[in-house]
Amino acid sequence: MGLPLQRSLFGRLDEAADLLGVAHALPEGRFEARVDEDGDLFVDRASVLLVEEALGVRLRQGNLLALEGRHRERCEALVRTTDLAHRSGASLHGSDIRAALRDLGDRIADILPYGILSKFVPDLILRALSERGAPGPTPFPDPSPGAELSADLWRLRRRCASEGYGPARLMADWPGVDAPVKAMVRGFCLRQTGFGPLPWEAPGFEDPVYVIGAMAAAFPEGEPPSIRLKGGPGASPGTPRGTGGAADPSRHVHELHQLLAFWLEFLELETWHVRRAFYIGVAPLIRRLFEELAAGEPSLVPEDLFFLTIEELTADSPGAGRVEITRTRRATHAADTAYRERYGIQPGRLHALGAGDGD
Repeated sequence: MGLPLQRSLFGRLDEAADLLGVAHALPEGRFEARVDEDGDLFVDRASVLLVEEALGVRLRQGNLLALEGRHRERCEALVRTTDLAHRSGASLHGSDIRAALRDLGDRIADILPYGILSKFVPDLILRALSERGAPGPTPFPDPSPGAELSADLWRLRRRCASEGYGPARLMADWPGVDAPVKAMVRGFCLRQTGFGPLPWEAPGFEDPVYVIGAMAAAFPEGEPPSIRLKGGPGASPGTPRGTGGAADPSRHVHELHQLLAFWLEFLELETWHVRRAFYIGVAPLIRRLFEELAAGEPSLVPEDLFFLTIEELTADSPGAGRVEITRTRRATHAADTAYRERYGIQPGRLHALGAGDGD
């Protein structure tokens, strides 16, 4: 992760064990994990082992719905706060902009520990089911978020082709395509904002060029026979999300299935939650904040603000030398060519984010 803003939101990783109700298993209740200044994640293996052991015991005790409920509420709170920022951000002023950014940053930070837990918690739940002799079919969400994304991408390809725009022509002509086609692509981008790489500044499905490239790679010549097209979220029959379709009458087994189903869906949505919050909520608020700061700091440009931490960004009294600090950090980011090439971050990407340029 290259942006200081994104890295600064990982300060609550030590709460991971508490979220599972097993903080008692760790010294001082703290899960040892951190993100360094280079954006690299470090997790203490001893903390993982202690949490695995304690959670294994917890999963055998039943009454597991509280674990899912807390996790679900944090995800839903982030979606609500993101949508609120999207609806009201343009009308905010001064301290209200900072307060909205602070609140949204808090909601993002609330779910980031679950990203670490997702690396081993589903395996522990599956193991608990196996120990009870009732693993059953793995309760993958049906349709999965990834399947819905693929189906929506195929529908976009088909609709664009009906207007005479296959992926090759779209890529060659974008953004100078016919207005109806541009509207279809932009509509897709808005619906699927959140899917993409972990680094916020890397292009993902909010970016038309990225979407056109994904379309060309996934569907070069018509519909692949392996894709199962769905009508969209909730439009097709299947296993209801969150239930896991558990057929075992045992309440404990049912709760394990339900908990596993929720975690398996979260595995596909953990990046979506925070990336969507950035593009739909954080970035527009930052652009709004820049409008108010620009008069007092004429050398400031919108993309500078992405290189502040959340604490620096939301401080009521900005520290001295803010422009110099951000320019130093931007230079470090620009110099890391291997990182930018790995994630397809073009030189003008940050300027486009700061300007709100959707093309």
